[in-house]
Amino acid sequence: MRTLTLMRHAKSSRDDPALGDHERPLNSRGKKAAKTMAQRLHAEHYTPDLILVSSARRTRQTAAALQKVYDGALAVQTEPLLYEASSETYAEVIRKVDDAVDELMIIGHNPTIEWIAETLGGKAVHMPTAAYIRFEIPCSWSAFQFEYYETLAYDYPKSDR
Repeated sequence: MRTLTLMRHAKSSRDDPALGDHERPLNSRGKKAAKTMAQRLHAEHYTPDLILVSSARRTRQTAAALQKVYDGALAVQTEPLLYEASSETYAEVIRKVDDAVDELMIIGHNPTIEWIAETLGGKAVHMPTAAYIRFEIPCSWSAFQFEYYETLAYDYPKSDR
């Protein structure tokens, strides 16, 4: 069984108006939330085979928080196509993933992450910063389509866990 985990980057800072959107870092709340979510994923014994992240600083920092909790054992790859990408671009990226990867995670941006989550889950879902949702994917990555898949997990920093 393959799984696809979609994660929205943690909360970013808008304190420095000189920084463009692509270079905005996580703020203190975002750093804390990224660590919390990484710890929850680790506690659930979830270990992605591959994490694809947008080239934006905030997504790379979110991935770095996961790496820290997992003692650097995760395969993280920056995928520039995911920054400001359409849902179809996400699908194209997913379709290029090697079928040796069973557990794929993508760390990206709204509104695209939320739209994909709603489409795959068949219902409205809110994806606040640092939220993740995981789906069972019963086909090869090359055959991935936007259709209904079973939701396996959903969590966000302020959930009642």
